[in-house]
Amino acid sequence: MKMRSILIPVVMFWAAAAWGADATPAPAEATAASPPASAPGGAFTLKETRLGPNEMGDIPPVLSRDQRHFAYVATRDVKFCVIRDGQAEAEYDAIVRDALVFSPDGKRLAYPVQKGEKHLVVVDGQAGAEFGGLLDGSVIFSSDGKRVAYAALKGTDWSVIVDGQAGLAYDAVLPGSLIFSADGQHLAYAAQKGEKWVAVFDGQAGAECDAIGNPVLSPDGKRTAYPFEKGGKWSVLVDGQASPEYDEIMAGSLSFSSDGKRVVYGARKGEKWLAVVDGQAGAEYDRIGKPHFSPDGQRVAYKFQKEAKWSAMVDGQAGPEFDQILDPGILGPDGMRIFEGLLIFSPDSKRVAYGAQKEGKQMVVVDGRAGPEYDSLVEAVPIVFSPDSKRVGYAAQKGQKQMAVIDGQANAEYDGISFVHFSPDSKRVAYVAQTEGISSVVVDGQVGAKYQANMGLIPIFSPDSAHVAYQVDHDQKCVAVLDATEVKKYDAILTGTLSANPAIHLGTLNFGPDGSLEWLALIDDAIYRAQCLPTVPGR
Repeated sequence: MKMRSILIPVVMFWAAAAWGADATPAPAEATAASPPASAPGGAFTLKETRLGPNEMGDIPPVLSRDQRHFAYVATRDVKFCVIRDGQAEAEYDAIVRDALVFSPDGKRLAYPVQKGEKHLVVVDGQAGAEFGGLLDGSVIFSSDGKRVAYAALKGTDWSVIVDGQAGLAYDAVLPGSLIFSADGQHLAYAAQKGEKWVAVFDGQAGAECDAIGNPVLSPDGKRTAYPFEKGGKWSVLVDGQASPEYDEIMAGSLSFSSDGKRVVYGARKGEKWLAVVDGQAGAEYDRIGKPHFSPDGQRVAYKFQKEAKWSAMVDGQAGPEFDQILDPGILGPDGMRIFEGLLIFSPDSKRVAYGAQKEGKQMVVVDGRAGPEYDSLVEAVPIVFSPDSKRVGYAAQKGQKQMAVIDGQANAEYDGISFVHFSPDSKRVAYVAQTEGISSVVVDGQVGAKYQANMGLIPIFSPDSAHVAYQVDHDQKCVAVLDATEVKKYDAILTGTLSANPAIHLGTLNFGPDGSLEWLALIDDAIYRAQCLPTVPGR
């Protein structure tokens, strides 16, 4: 299908400061009154390229991690096919929509299908070998996108298929256990052989055990570790050496540091829990959170309960006591909070933040010092550090009002706050505020256009931090907004789910590395790629 592009010259200043307390939506073809000197003004060209007809129905597409590529399953009479970036691929008898997987760079796509009684994996539009079955959710790419692996059934045996080549035969492969090393050169998984389980690293099976957890690899793939049970006791095998025995290993806690030199996990001994760091067991507590490394791998943090009080443990030093240490969550790709039970390290690993409760009040603790007290912290908004690690933002509530708290200072009060985050240069901050059903994006304390709609997606900064964009449903249309000015109204601007995690909801509005703004939109029931391109003088 031939793609068709439409070029629409639009006069508009890219004005990052065009935000006012009483701002109203501006028309799509308008010039801002006075662009700031720091944000060069000029016209831009809106380029719209038709990708294909819309056959999605009511189910949103799957998006690549960079939000630039999409795929969905379309119906063809009694057959099904995948539509990738608007182009149809081959038809099959069955395709599972949630099983579509993009490579990390978004350039490749793989998915399992059914053809008659056989099952196979399609990679980049090419059908692989046929099997009797495929393990649900097992299709994975390496981090560089060059390699593909999945588990398949042939006869009564299960094998892991890596780059089209079958490995050893087993009675079962542990769901969710397939993992490539960060460099993509090594693969690990857990498999069952009779009544026993083994960890398999690069095709080589380890010792048999009664039960097993997911194996982990160091970033360079040179080190291996996994939890295993033998005789009713659990241990962790690291580079072939077994740890002391415990009654339980905390699920999902085993990990290597970013440099691959260190190992941490949580364990239970009788009724007590402890963190094990580099083979050394820490103090025992009634409960602990998941221990984890800082980004540079040099520090370890976790929360713990001793009798009725909770504290944070950072580098072996216990912090102040609280009635509760809250799950601060981490910022997901969709701007929503992902609950991990982790304390928050700053990007440079030098600072730690978490939420806490004491005597009915809640506060954020940064570097061991408690901040202002509030009735509660806004649960849906994670605590965030700025990219330069110098600033901290979150949302809190007093009475019936919520406010963004930036660097310890409460901003204006609203009925609701969401999506607090910093610009790439750490100098600016944006969030969404709601009052009496009216939503606005607040940037650097200035309130943007007011919409009688719910902004369900995070506002985004350009790579140079000069511009802010977001999308909003308004008057039965979806509007792309750049620096407080409406670019254009559409039937819809596509949103979807992340291929690696269907629970994460993403928009397609995003800035490219060159600063251009892109999104996927519906026009007259066709899907278009829209690009907001700055006009180059003299061209």
